[in-house]
Amino acid sequence: YRYASVKEMLAPTLNVTVGVLQDVWTREQLAQETEVKISAGIFLLEESGKTLSLRATVGISKDAIACGGATLNGNCLCGIAAASKEIIFSPNCLSDIKDNHCHIGKDRILDHSHIAVPLISADKVEGVLFIYVLPAGFEPRLSDIAALKSIGNYIGLQIENTRLCSKGLHHATRDAVTGMYNGEEFKKLLDTEIKRSARNSKEFSVMLLDIDGFKELSARLEQQDGVEVMKIVGGIIENG
Repeated sequence: YRYASVKEMLAPTLNVTVGVLQDVWTREQLAQETEVKISAGIFLLEESGKTLSLRATVGISKDAIACGGATLNGNCLCGIAAASKEIIFSPNCLSDIKDNHCHIGKDRILDHSHIAVPLISADKVEGVLFIYVLPAGFEPRLSDIAALKSIGNYIGLQIENTRLCSKGLHHATRDAVTGMYNGEEFKKLLDTEIKRSARNSKEFSVMLLDIDGFKELSARLEQQDGVEVMKIVGGIIENG
């Protein structure tokens, strides 16, 4: 399935992953009369390559994670997994010196097994899937590691493909230079609003803005075509 954005794809992808692992590991552990509970999340590696940012979770709150949703590449288990491109795990997370940045969150959690899986596409790390398993002491077998590696590569590829797809969609509807919606997209949006207004019997307005001193400002910034000025002003309006 093609998603329009990475944000849109992460939650359903994470839900499916946790569901599969919960089913497989529960069946395996029941033979040992042990019930497992799995929670998980996905960190994405920012463009700088220095920071991992939490973008999706299942079964755990952001406040239960001590890093608060952001950690450095190479720091704690998730950061080590991203830096090394290897699956890292600790059967007893809260007593593991490698994971000492994850000990104290706003919401305290029980000791648990912590598995960090790098999400890789074409040897490039896109992020990290972390998995918490209760009770503590759970250790993935070699077959589990192989399966988790495949999952990490699959999700990594999905993230990269979705990013490429969203860029293509972005370029199709926005001006390639300024990043703002192009004329054709404006016509479509205007048509949509006219129909919505008629349907709801409500009025709407269109605002026209003029940038005073545009030429002078462009010249001062040594951007004769004014592209940077338009980018900045357009970004302020869009974000506002």
